[in-house]
Amino acid sequence: MDTNRTMVTAMAVLGILNWPQVGIGAPPTPTDSGASAVIKYDGNGNTGGNAPPTMRLEQGKQKQRIAPNLGRLTRIPATGRGEAYKFGGWNTRPDGRGEDFAAGKSATSLSGKGDVTLYAKWVPFVLRDVGPAGGWVFYDKGRYSSGWRYLEAAPTDQPRGMWGATNITVDTEHNEVGKGKSNTQRMLDSRPLGSQVAKTCDDYSVVRDGRTYDDWFLPSKDEAWQMCWNLQGIKQERNNVIQNRDVPSPIGGFSAREPYWTSTSYSGNTFAWSQDFSTAIQSHGTTRRTRFLVRPIRAF
Repeated sequence: MDTNRTMVTAMAVLGILNWPQVGIGAPPTPTDSGASAVIKYDGNGNTGGNAPPTMRLEQGKQKQRIAPNLGRLTRIPATGRGEAYKFGGWNTRPDGRGEDFAAGKSATSLSGKGDVTLYAKWVPFVLRDVGPAGGWVFYDKGRYSSGWRYLEAAPTDQPRGMWGATNITVDTEHNEVGKGKSNTQRMLDSRPLGSQVAKTCDDYSVVRDGRTYDDWFLPSKDEAWQMCWNLQGIKQERNNVIQNRDVPSPIGGFSAREPYWTSTSYSGNTFAWSQDFSTAIQSHGTTRRTRFLVRPIRAF
């Protein structure tokens, strides 16, 4: 036997066994820099869209980018089936009372926590938000009741039209917020001509995020006032135009050249109320056969 060759072979085997185990098949160690946890995302009661896929959280990094809402998560129940909410980022608890994380931003507090689930945080709409149908939220009654909480103006004007015939009494002398829908239905039911502008609102529909919104109506006098105050940012008070300081610039694209019809009639069967968005004046001195602009609204 070649004693020298045997000794060399034994030393080579021993060296291989003692070499640091790296690469494929190497068992992880507690200090292995490749060890990682994951961030899971939960839609938390969403009615539309998709939560982001699970992301790997690198433990060796101080900052971790939180997923944006690219899947367009929404929580908009069918009209009358529950309160609607908007996406407000991510939270470590389903009830939103844990730690908040802004979508699409970097966070440092997740480092070293292991696997984490982040839940979509649902928050109320606020005035001048983009609404579910892509219009503008202009009224919030403060709580969900009778199937709605907010009023949303359509994103654009609709064609001019006549309010209706002047020889037909229509019971729409209701000014209040919340009466536009029933006023509009009475206008539609009036005989024999019905109402052009009421039909325009009733026929109007918007498709957004795969859903069709076709529940529009003509605003009442007070609903139109709220639209002018909270979107255009003005109101009339003792023949003066008052500015709404919460509205730095008008939104909604309302015409400065001509008024808009409301669904509130005035004094019998000849006149109806209109809203001017350039002066904030509400007028009842024009006959129903006049053609004014239309801006549908909806409740949600």
